[in-house]
Amino acid sequence: MKNTFALKTSFFTLILALIAIGTFAFTAVMNKAKTPANKAVSTYHFTGDSNDEGQFSDIENWEPGPATDACGDRGEKPCEISVEANDLDELETFLSGMSNQAVLQLNPNSKRP
Repeated sequence: MKNTFALKTSFFTLILALIAIGTFAFTAVMNKAKTPANKAVSTYHFTGDSNDEGQFSDIENWEPGPATDACGDRGEKPCEISVEANDLDELETFLSGMSNQAVLQLNPNSKRP
């Protein structure tokens, strides 16, 4: 009788340990699946001529790489931004819905006339 109780207790403890290990493993796998891919910080320069609202977030006005002209802290248009976007599609997603002022604030020391 005493041995049966000890056997049942050991078996129950073993089952609980296996459930805990399984839960831990499942959680680790699920958290790893949610981790986004690392994005490199890339530089883009503004090529647009207009400072009408919405033009700074229009992907057609941006090119990859640093600006060929000097950027400064004065002006009405952005010059360069460095953001976590691997390509123009990701940049478009990043800039989507941003106001001109919000885009200017991405790099307030990089403007052009």
